[in-house]
This record gives sequence, C-alpha cells and structure tokens, in this order.
Amino acid sequence: MKNKCNTLFFKIIIVVLGAILCLAGALSVLNIKTSQDVFVENFVESQQKIFRQIDENIYELFQNVTAATSVICGSSSVREYLGREKWEAAEEFRNILDMKKILQQQPLAKYSDMSLILVGNNGKTYNYNSTSRLILSGEELLETEIIQQAYETPKKLICRYESGGYTDVMKSYPVIMMAKAITNNGGKTIDGVILLTIKEKDFRNNYEVFTTSSNDILIFNQDNEIISSNYTEYLTSSSEIEKVWDAVEEMQDKKVL
Repeated sequence: MKNKCNTLFFKIIIVVLGAILCLAGALSVLNIKTSQDVFVENFVESQQKIFRQIDENIYELFQNVTAATSVICGSSSVREYLGREKWEAAEEFRNILDMKKILQQQPLAKYSDMSLILVGNNGKTYNYNSTSRLILSGEELLETEIIQQAYETPKKLICRYESGGYTDVMKSYPVIMMAKAITNNGGKTIDGVILLTIKEKDFRNNYEVFTTSSNDILIFNQDNEIISSNYTEYLTSSSEIEKVWDAVEEMQDKKVL
C-alpha cells in the first residue's frame, strides 16, 4: 500500500513539474515574442523618425534651390545680361550689381560651398562665386550633358552626380550638379541655364550622421540614378550599382517598393 502511495505521489510530482516546465516554456516563448515585437516596433519607429529627418533636410535644400531658380528665371537683369551683346561699361556694371543683389537675397546664400553659374545661349557666363574660376568656356559648358538636358526639358530641375565640377575649386571633388533652364514668355523661349554645384560630401551631411556600419543610404534623382551615398562605391563601381538594381528589382517583385 505504501509503495502504491509513493508511486502515485511521484506521478503527481512529475505531472506538476511537467506542467510547470510547459508553462515556463510557454511564458518564455511569449516573452521572447513580445520582446521581439517591441524591438521591431521601436526599430521601425526610430527608422521612420530618421527618414523623416533626412527627408526634411534634403527637401529644404531642394526647396531653396527651386525658389532661387524661380526668382532668377523671372529676373529681367539676368536675361538682359545673358542676351545682350553690346554694353557700355558703366551700364554693364550696374546690371551686374542688380544681379548680385538678386542672388544675395536668395536662400542659397547660406550654402557657402555651393557654386552658381549662369550660362547664356551665346556662351556668355556669370560666375557668382568670385573666389573660384571657371575651367570651361561658355561654349564648352553649353556642350556638357547636364546643360543639354536642361535645354531639352526646360521645366525640369536636372540633378546629377558628377566626378568633378566646372570650377577650379570643384574640379577635384565629386559633386552634385543641378541645372535649370532660364525660360521666358511662359516657357516658350530659353535665355540660358542656371547651373548649381555642391560637393557630394557636403550634400551627404544631410544624412550621414544617421548611418551605421550595418546600413547604407542611397539618394536617387528623378531618373532613378544614384546621386549620393555614404558608401561611395555605389557612385563609382558599376558592379556595386548593378547589385543595387538587383536588390531594387527584387523588392519590386515582392511589392516592397
């Protein structure tokens, strides 16, 4: 009788221990799942905040560029300077002062490392940054791909990555160039092109603080071309660019994008 009681007691103990272990395991799984959900939720929220901040930084830059190009396009002083062939010295000097006053009032003034060049249809140029010198003539600038694109699509702000700029200050640095046609008569005629250039590393300051060793950021233009990245191989290596497009296509197939 005593042996039966002992056997029953041990069976009860085993059942209770088994139940406790099962409960502990279930609670552990639940805790892990809850922790994972909380981590994912916090990670997603933090990434959303980061992307919002990056978006605001870059949006502000392009908003300022758009505002400035709009004012420049509407300036009769700019159009006259670029289009007029013959000037009296004093008259041209006054015209240049008027242009400088207009340009100084634009929000681009706070971007000290950004260059601004005006190019007329006749090859006449105006370099707003007096501390730099153009390394191409006006005629050569008119032949560049970005200015040709601006003529072809006058309503569009062209934005491209280039390995070097067109001034002695910018020529040795990877840059982001922005070009906009100077239109007149409701966009029917083009008087020239505005060319803005900023060092890619300065543009990168808008987001580089948010990058880590485990993630990279790539900025694309309207034509889906990479114009900036904290990992420079994405800008210069064809094999790395191909990897990016493979990843983009995969995400599109999975409807992630």
